[in-house]
Order: sequence, then C-alpha cells, then structure tokens
Amino acid sequence: MRLENPPSFKTIDEARSFLKSLTARDEVTNFAYLGISLPRESDNKPLDVTTYSSEWARHYFNKRYHRIDPAIIQGLSGVLPFDWNSRPYTVRRLREFFSVAREFGVSRQGVSFPIRGAHGERAMFSVNSSLPSKDWECFKETHLGDLALFAYMFHLRILELRGIEQVAPNVTLSARELSVIRWAAEGKTAWETAKILGITENTANFYLRNAAVKLSATTKPQAIAKAMRIGLLH
Repeated sequence: MRLENPPSFKTIDEARSFLKSLTARDEVTNFAYLGISLPRESDNKPLDVTTYSSEWARHYFNKRYHRIDPAIIQGLSGVLPFDWNSRPYTVRRLREFFSVAREFGVSRQGVSFPIRGAHGERAMFSVNSSLPSKDWECFKETHLGDLALFAYMFHLRILELRGIEQVAPNVTLSARELSVIRWAAEGKTAWETAKILGITENTANFYLRNAAVKLSATTKPQAIAKAMRIGLLH
C-alpha cells in the first residue's frame, strides 16, 4: 500500500469521498480524521472526516462512546501511533463498545496517529482493518511509515482548505539535505541512508534535522509530508 501522492481534494465532502475510495483496498476497512482546535475554526468545533457509516456515527455519539473510546483517549493524549489492540480491555463498558462496533462493521484492528500542529491544533488519523490478526500485524510492519506520512499529508491538506499554509513554498534545502529526505521518503532509515550516500549515520541525522527545521516540522513524517506538499520530492 504505497500512498505516494499528496491527498488532493477541494472540499470536506470530497475529502470523505477520497478516503472512501481508498477503502476499496482489501487491507483497510475505514479511515477517520478528527481535528481539534483547528486554525480559523471560530467555534472550536472538532472536524471529523470518516468513512464509517452514518448509522454507526449516530449511535456512537448518542451513546457518548467518544468518552471511552481508546482510540480517542489514547490517540489524542499521546505522540506515538496507538495500536487499538495494544492492551487488554476488561471494563464491561469497553467490551460492550467493541461488541456493538463489530455489529456496525468496525473491527478491533486499528491504529491511530496523533498529530501536533504548528498552530497549536491537535488531530488524529485512524486506520481500521478487518484483516485477521496475523495479516494485520504483517500489514502494520510493512506500511506503518507510509500511513504515518499519509496521515500528516491529509492534515496539511485540511489546513490548506482553511487557507493555512504550514510552510512557505520558497524553502530551499541543500543538495545533501534533499538527498537525505528523499531517501527517508523511500522508507530508508538513517543508517541505510548513510550507507547509500557514503556518510555516517550521525551526519545523515544531522542533515535530516536541518531539513526538518527549515520545513517547520517536528517529526520525520512531517518533514517528508511538507517537502512533498511544496514539490521538493518528485
């Protein structure tokens, strides 16, 4: 599952349709984006863009499941990807939540990516899958980096719809910074990039950090996403 191109949509409705088109792949059943305190949102109302059924969405909020949903609680409070099955759920209300979710076609398999933005906004991008456990673990191992990158690119596109550009289009990276970030976009580690370019791992990390600073990014996926958005990576 290689998500090579930045998400392209012009409205929130188009964003939902875009995510829906990606669920045609066998690996992913649903996508969900939740933005909190987004820039230029006067009433501070969260923005949700999901492929879940409208029936499940109504039931979810009627039952106030957002108050107990681990994907929401853990995903928004952390900084690392949160695997929905990373811990046992013994509380009766949580067991009920997952049982009802399955009736609406929502599997227990999933991962959520927290996003911290430069404007103080928080967001979360979740991926839900009906793959068997063993296949899901294999899928995550292979595609977690691509999904983390895609999550942030989707967030950047949402901000663009609000007239917020996170990085100036005239950012200039040195030849070495550009090489390092290009290999990072290909999924290479700093060690692998160092071997390819004939430099040390510390030097590769140095150039990657420099590129991230120039792009106003705090993580490698954010740096790659921003570089892609302004056309530095082709």
